Amino acid sequence: MKQKLTITGYSTALFSTWLFIEEPGILFDAGDGVVAGLAQKSRKVKHVFLSHADRDHPMWHQMGTGQKV
Repeated sequence: MKQKLTITGYSTALFSTWLFIEEPGILFDAGDGVVAGLAQKSRKVKHVFLSHADRDHPMWHQMGTGQKV
């Protein structure tokens, strides 16, 4: 059985890149502006995967601090 996936993404070189797969709630590379870009969909994020750690991943600094991301 095929499953339909809704994919939202954003990329601006040297600024921010992220990709969100809505149905399983997977966010890849939570770059700058991801919450504004996803709007209400940001509440559906269940899993965050980072391919690398650098300045375009502000959520990286919040993970493990008790802050809700």
